Amino acid sequence: MTGGRALIWAAGFIAIALFGGGCTGSARVHVIPLGGKQISASAPLLQQVHPNECYYWIDGRGRLCISMRWQERSLFGKLFEKEFSLSIVVESPPAQESRDYRIDLRTVRLRSREGLSNARAGSLAGSLAIFEFEQGRLRGAFRFTGRRQTYSVLTGWAGDMNVLYLGEFRAVLDPRRGEAILRETEEGALTREAPDKSAGAPDVSASHAKPTASP
Repeated sequence: MTGGRALIWAAGFIAIALFGGGCTGSARVHVIPLGGKQISASAPLLQQVHPNECYYWIDGRGRLCISMRWQERSLFGKLFEKEFSLSIVVESPPAQESRDYRIDLRTVRLRSREGLSNARAGSLAGSLAIFEFEQGRLRGAFRFTGRRQTYSVLTGWAGDMNVLYLGEFRAVLDPRRGEAILRETEEGALTREAPDKSAGAPDVSASHAKPTASP
C-alpha cells in the first residue's frame, strides 16, 4: 500500500470512528434543590451530571423526543452503581433550524439512582430551546422547575421537593436507544398519558411500587 493510499484509509477510518454509529451524544445538567428553609453546610448547593448518551427522534405522533442518560457501573454490584436518566417530549420538531418550546407538566420525566437511593421527578414549568437541527444532530438547552420524590422501603415514594434543572445537550438521531431510556423514565406514576390533576403537578404521590432495577 502506497503512502497516499495509507493516508486515505486512515482518514476514512477516523471519519467512521467520529461520525459512525458509535457516537452517542452528550449533555450537561445542573440540579439545584429549592426546597427547605435552611441551607445545609454539608449538602452541595449545586449538583452536576454529565450524561454521555443523548438521543433524539420523531415518534409516531410527530412529536420531538429527547432522551439522555449517565451511568456509572461498579464491579461490586448495583449497590455501588449510579444512574441518571431524563426524557423530554414536545410537539412537532422545528420547521427551521431553531425553535423555542414551553415546558409543562407532561414535558419532562426524570429518574436517578445511587445504590439504594432512588429519586424521580416530573416537570412543572420552564422552557426548551433548540439551536441547531440538521443532519442527524440536535443541539439545545433547557431550564425548568420540577417536583422530585425519593423512595424508601418503609414509606414508598414520598416527598415533594421543588428542584431547578438547567441543561444543555447535543443529541444524535437514534430512536431505538432513545425510546428505551424514555420508557424507563415513564415507569409507574410518571406516565405522560395520565390525566391532568387539579393540583397542577405530575401525580407522583400515590404509587408505592418499588423502583424497577435498570437492565
